[in-house]
Amino acid sequence: MIEIPVEGIATDAAHSTKNKITEFQGIDLRTGKRIFYQNLGNKTVNIGEFLGVVEAAKYIIENDYSPRIIYTDSITAIAWFQNKKTASKKKCKELPESRDIS
Repeated sequence: MIEIPVEGIATDAAHSTKNKITEFQGIDLRTGKRIFYQNLGNKTVNIGEFLGVVEAAKYIIENDYSPRIIYTDSITAIAWFQNKKTASKKKCKELPESRDIS
């Protein structure tokens, strides 16, 4: 039987090709409230999923949130987060050049 998580932060992203919108959000599973949301414009869903995980980690640190658990259905976002970089070749003109944070 699958257990449904009741604590932690669940993240998800979506991309609409029709509206050219990518957005992500995070839900506090204890309260059911949305704790963050962002519309990224026309980006990829993988970028949205990754940024959702990054935003959840940031929220946990800044708010001393417990438990320190993040749920996502994106294997790509998990890999990028663990590697501390994306594998995307697309450039984002709104962001400065990346640098090594290790």
